[in-house]
Amino acid sequence: MSTVLFKALAFVLMIALGYLMKARHILQQEDSQILMKIIINITMPAALISGFHTFSIDLSLLFAVGIGFGFNLLLLAAGYLFSVRKDGYTRALYLLNVPTYNIGNFVLPFVQGFLPSQAVLCLCMFDAGNNPYGAGITYSAASSVCGGSGRLSVRGIARTLFH
Repeated sequence: MSTVLFKALAFVLMIALGYLMKARHILQQEDSQILMKIIINITMPAALISGFHTFSIDLSLLFAVGIGFGFNLLLLAAGYLFSVRKDGYTRALYLLNVPTYNIGNFVLPFVQGFLPSQAVLCLCMFDAGNNPYGAGITYSAASSVCGGSGRLSVRGIARTLFH
């Protein structure tokens, strides 16, 4: 139990250190581009490679893709239902923000720190199911409710998605 608490405390301290560096103006807005490049090009690939060191093909991992896809659909529907009596732009905001997951920057370090390496692979498969929403389905749904009556239209989603 103490190991888990120590690891969690280390993550909290890293977040606090980042906030402190921003508050003391050690890191500026321009530094975010450099940090982003380091995270995208070095940290995330290294985390994924280390997660594959015990990789074995398992068809049950496809279930994680389905879970990612299904939960995004569920959250998209929840965002739509929570914004029933709102105007089109507010509904679009709900649709864009409710079904979101920050897998790479937030969840991946925790999974790597607390769970076995096979969990990293499962998380990546979940993210594969999550990806179609981040790559355009939520944007298309939000665009659909912004125009006209504020209602969700499958035709409007398809038109935006494929153009």
